[in-house]
Amino acid sequence: YITLQLFLFQRKEIKVIAFFSAISASIVSGYGFLQVVGVFPMPPDQYGTPNPITTFGLSNFAVEYLLTVFPIILAFAFIEKNIVMRVVFASSSLITFLYMVAAKNRAGWVGLITFIIFFLLIYLAHITRKVPLSRISKYLTLGVVGTSIFLFIFFTQTKFGGEMIARFKSFVQVGPGSSVSTRLLAWSGGLEMIKENPIIGVGGGNF
Repeated sequence: YITLQLFLFQRKEIKVIAFFSAISASIVSGYGFLQVVGVFPMPPDQYGTPNPITTFGLSNFAVEYLLTVFPIILAFAFIEKNIVMRVVFASSSLITFLYMVAAKNRAGWVGLITFIIFFLLIYLAHITRKVPLSRISKYLTLGVVGTSIFLFIFFTQTKFGGEMIARFKSFVQVGPGSSVSTRLLAWSGGLEMIKENPIIGVGGGNF
């Protein structure tokens, strides 16, 4: 919305941005997904665990880039009228979604869940402009119940679901070697650096 207001982009111009975003996302997530399924090797991250598309030992950089372009790709998959272009956007959306789920990246999962919730709310608001909420409430109820049952089975009966729960639990686990503990150390050190050098800092690796 801000882009439209400030730069007065036309839909064709936004579509060009979306198209190149779809191509780049397909390349990044496609290669990452092939790593996940074993076609290409996965290098170890800083903890020694195999991780797809590592940058400095992490998949965060690739996943967070994909989170920034996924919304516009998915939007054009819904609104594009040209069949060929719709297939391009839909295919890119699918492979990007699959990679972000399969990458086992917590930041990616949280971002994806947040986006899906807001996207569904926006889409629901769009639908209710034409169809009264009372008319679609039964379908919404079935959708919520069906999704809840699927998620319950997925998280309790599948190996990948169990791994996702374990990864989410590690968000709040504090102890030797945990990611929370290392972040607390980094933050406390960062605060000390700011107190001692509040204006110009000290430069990378000098504290």
